[in-house]
Amino acid sequence: RQEQELACSTLRDKICNIYASEIEQKGIKVHRIPMRRAISPINDLSCLLKLIFLMKKNKYQIIHTHSSKAGFLGRIAGGISGCHSIIHTPHVFPFQMKCSPFQRNFYIALEKFAARFCNRIICVSQQEYKDAIYYNITNAEKLIVIPNGISVLPEHFSSSSQIRDFFNVPAGGLLVGSVGRLSEQKGHIYLLQAAKILAPRFPLVRYAIIGSGELKTKLMKTAAELEINNIITFTGHLEHIEQYYANFDVVVFPSLWEGMPYALLEAMHAGKAIVASDVGGLGETVRKENIGLVVPPAKADSLAEAIGIMLANYSLRNKFAKSSRSAINNYSIEKMLSETRKLYDACVNTK
Repeated sequence: RQEQELACSTLRDKICNIYASEIEQKGIKVHRIPMRRAISPINDLSCLLKLIFLMKKNKYQIIHTHSSKAGFLGRIAGGISGCHSIIHTPHVFPFQMKCSPFQRNFYIALEKFAARFCNRIICVSQQEYKDAIYYNITNAEKLIVIPNGISVLPEHFSSSSQIRDFFNVPAGGLLVGSVGRLSEQKGHIYLLQAAKILAPRFPLVRYAIIGSGELKTKLMKTAAELEINNIITFTGHLEHIEQYYANFDVVVFPSLWEGMPYALLEAMHAGKAIVASDVGGLGETVRKENIGLVVPPAKADSLAEAIGIMLANYSLRNKFAKSSRSAINNYSIEKMLSETRKLYDACVNTK
């Protein structure tokens, strides 16, 4: 019999507590650890002790940690508690994020230290794997690449006049969508600047920015200052996101750093042409699968140029859209889970 338990923090966003409750409803026990994103010595030590107590009490066969803070504390707690099978998925290493040289070196040192406590590290992209090798985080034998995956059932969502009306798309107009948390990482500010550049040339284009986050108020203010708030809609978090993807003509990911975003896979599943920053698994996947155009991060001019090419060229959009829908079969949830299960079995069966 297999049993799973989840230890997580719900302080990042209100939606985190909703997700935790949904997981509990599926019969999985959830331990809420009040972990903060920012470095906080007293809180971090308290959370570390809670994790050690939890792990020693329950004697888990496998501990699988995720992300930066939880991954660091979780791996150390797992090592101290005596667990022999510890796996970590960074999703994006902290030193790959926007940071100063001092911070980068600090994060590299922390990752090297934490890597000693785990058996394997799952990289969600080849770029993540290459960066781990380049910065000598651990030896190559500890690293494995398992891309993220989603359900690729043959669902079909067609364009809806009701949804396009919601975004005020005029007759003959196009809709550019961007899905992601409204944080610095996702680079929405550059999409706003690109929309400003494109507005005179494409007056019938509208923009949908879907997601919640700490920068929502700032981004809405910026849109007003750029005098483009009449062509941009901020929706906040939405359920049944697939229906909205179906109405996008182009999907844009202006991220500053990434691991392997699920939003990209959702856009591929919907069969959409992509414009994306060349960061992590984002640019890597767009190039590899030939599903869109890749631009340098934090460059509004380059972003505007690529979006403009997509908007002006239906045949190019259609070509990328077909490739996108076909390529999603390489990123199925079944494939991801199968590879992860194999890794679990290997760790448990190896002393």
